[in-house]
Amino acid sequence: MALHATVVSPDTPGPHPAMVMLPGAGPVKRAELAEEAAAFARLGIVVLTFDKRPDYDLSETALPFGAASGLFGEVDHDPLPVWRQVAQPVLAVWGELDREASPAESAPAIAAALAEGGNTSCTVAFLPGVRHNLGATFDDGFDRPDELPAAYGELEAAWVHGLADGPPSSSLPAFTAAGEASTPVEDPGGLNTPWVQTAA
Repeated sequence: MALHATVVSPDTPGPHPAMVMLPGAGPVKRAELAEEAAAFARLGIVVLTFDKRPDYDLSETALPFGAASGLFGEVDHDPLPVWRQVAQPVLAVWGELDREASPAESAPAIAAALAEGGNTSCTVAFLPGVRHNLGATFDDGFDRPDELPAAYGELEAAWVHGLADGPPSSSLPAFTAAGEASTPVEDPGGLNTPWVQTAA
């Protein structure tokens, strides 16, 4: 399968560090990351974006049907063993208003897994006023406006450029923003079968 990609470069003489922007969930097209790529290019980083995969449609019925059928293995995937194998320097950034990944719980879990695997360069940061994808929010992180904050990419770019002087030591600041801890979703019992979801 061929993936179409775009490279966005700074207009200043190189050489420049480079990064690949990995799309999030769903069939994301590279055009959706064009503004983010341009922001990093203005900060002196070459960026490659790509179309994640061919278009397909997952309706509200098809998604739970597929999950209950075992078609989406990531539903029960534990990422921590993979994090323990990462040896490269890591910059892990959460928006303080992230309502999807629970920064207060995700950050220490990932930092601990990296440390257990022997990684001594994990920089954790929490950005105020932004949501899950580090974009702007006007509803406490519960909306999805197509807008970037004014300082988008500055922290990440500074970290990338700083790698030229060697990997920084690990750091894990305390998460001080208000937020509720995540809670397990109750098992709906027989209601979460493919056939019930299809009928619904």
